[in-house]
Amino acid sequence: MTMASELMADETQVLEACERLVDLHVWPRRAVEYRGWLDNFDKSDRPLAVHMLSRFTYFSHELVDQLFLSAFHTLSNVVVPAAPSPQARREAWQRFVDTVAVVPVMGERPNPSDSGWGFARKARQLLGIDEKRLMQPVDALARIVDGLVGPVMFVDDFVGSGEQFLKTWRRVHHLPSGTASFASVSARFGASYCNVFATAYGRRRLRLQAPSVALASGNVIPFDHNFATLRSAMWPQGSAMEGARLARRVGRVLGYTGIDGGESDWRGFHRLGLGIAMQDSMPDANLPLFFSNSKGWTPLVRRA
Repeated sequence: MTMASELMADETQVLEACERLVDLHVWPRRAVEYRGWLDNFDKSDRPLAVHMLSRFTYFSHELVDQLFLSAFHTLSNVVVPAAPSPQARREAWQRFVDTVAVVPVMGERPNPSDSGWGFARKARQLLGIDEKRLMQPVDALARIVDGLVGPVMFVDDFVGSGEQFLKTWRRVHHLPSGTASFASVSARFGASYCNVFATAYGRRRLRLQAPSVALASGNVIPFDHNFATLRSAMWPQGSAMEGARLARRVGRVLGYTGIDGGESDWRGFHRLGLGIAMQDSMPDANLPLFFSNSKGWTPLVRRA
C-alpha cells in the first residue's frame, strides 16, 4: 500500500459524514445523491471516487445567503473612501446603500432565469435595498449616460471564469442617445461586483480586463482547488495524476472529449475542474462527472 493510498478518504467515514449533513439539514434530503453517484464507479475506481466525494462542497440556501451578506459588507472596505472618523465612514457607507443601483449579471442570451436576477431579489430581501433600484442592465446604463445614477453594484452567485460578467460589462446596448456599454462609460460611475463565490482564476481575469470594478466575494476558491491538475490540493500527495486520469476517462465516456476549455471539455468550463455546488446552481466549471446524467450516469448533484 502506497503512502498516497493510506491518505485516501475512508468510505465508511465519508458516507457517515454525508448522512450527518443530511440529518442536520445542511444538505437538503436527496439534493446530493452520494450513494447513487458512488455506485457509478467500479471497485477499482471507487476509492478515488470516495475521495472526490469527501472534497466536494455543497451549500444550502441559508449558507449562500450568509455568504452573499458577507460579500456585500466586504464592499464597505472597498467602495467607501478614507474618512476622517468612524462616523464619517458610516455615513459614506449609508449613502452607498441608499443610492446604489443593483444590476444582475446576465448570460450569453439574457433571460429572466439567469441567476443574477435571483441575487438582485436577494439584494432587496437580505440587504434592504429599495426595489426601484433593481435595474435591467440597459436601464441602468441609460441612467448612467443621462447622469442620473450613482454607484452600480452587479450581483450574481458564482464567478468561475468571469466570462458572464465580462459579457455583461462589454455588451453594447442601443439607447435613445446612441450606443454604449458599461465598459465604454466606466469613467462616469463607480462599479462593484458582489457575488457568493469566485475562483481566484476568475478574479484575476476581471482585475486584468475590468480593473475599475471593485470585487467582493463571500468566498474565494484558490487556483489549486482543481481535481484535474497535477498540482491539485484536492488529492492526497502523489495521487493527483491518478485522479486526473480517472476524471478524464470518465468524462470522455460521458461525452466530454474537449480539451479547449469549452462546453465539452472533460475538466469543465475554462478547465477549472471544480467540485462545488449551491442549492440552486451547479456551475459548468465543475467536472462533468459530478453533474452529467448521460449514458445512465447518476449525477452527484443535478443541474437545474
